[in-house]
Amino acid sequence: MNDPRYSEIVVRELPPMHVVSYRAISATPEEDAAAVMAEWVAEQQLPPPRNFGFDVEVTPEQQRAGLRGYELWLAAPRGTEPGEDMMARRFHGGLYAAMTIYGALDDPFARIPAGWEYLHNWVMAHPMYEPAEHQMLEEVIAASTGPEGQSRHLVIYYPVATIAIGEPA
Repeated sequence: MNDPRYSEIVVRELPPMHVVSYRAISATPEEDAAAVMAEWVAEQQLPPPRNFGFDVEVTPEQQRAGLRGYELWLAAPRGTEPGEDMMARRFHGGLYAAMTIYGALDDPFARIPAGWEYLHNWVMAHPMYEPAEHQMLEEVIAASTGPEGQSRHLVIYYPVATIAIGEPA
């Protein structure tokens, strides 16, 4: 993709990690989950953790009401107790095709789906990788941009597996 809003695609391994998760269903689930988790991080006096999220299904009734679902994971030290309505989880890690969407939240309903579509097409056409079953993820990265303050970029992770190449029997 020759668009400065998107990085080149790289394949990388995400390590296993302990995460605390929170699921929100609302008109703005990403923001709602982030607000709950930010308050929890402050209460726990944790340094800013890596955060990963993904869309979750909602019922047809919720969808008709304009609601969406999002689950947010925060990497936390093992043994960290989750807050109310949160869960501790063990993420097993995995191999991912990853791409950064710069300024993703400037126009999220255009830039993010376009990035996912491009990444999906890349994986489907790649001769060495195929889609895998582990969780698709998004990671928000804050980057300073100067006078405007901070810009938030989004790294999207598409699960992949190496295609086994064998010799004819």
